[in-house]
Amino acid sequence: MVIPEDMVEEDILSRLPVKSLIRFKCVKWSWSTLFRNPSFIAKHHCHRCSQTTPSLLVEKSIRPCS
Repeated sequence: MVIPEDMVEEDILSRLPVKSLIRFKCVKWSWSTLFRNPSFIAKHHCHRCSQTTPSLLVEKSIRPCS
């Protein structure tokens, strides 16, 4: 079974905890860009607000991914 890339990016990644997203931004360059997209941040925030433990997506670059 193949999951379409847009489904992974829009539906699955937007539901993950911030800690996971920070780790995953080095997996794929387009994901790193996606995680800075205001639309993705808003969608992530909506998903996280509907859960019992709120969190924020905050990016702080310490060093570039190798």
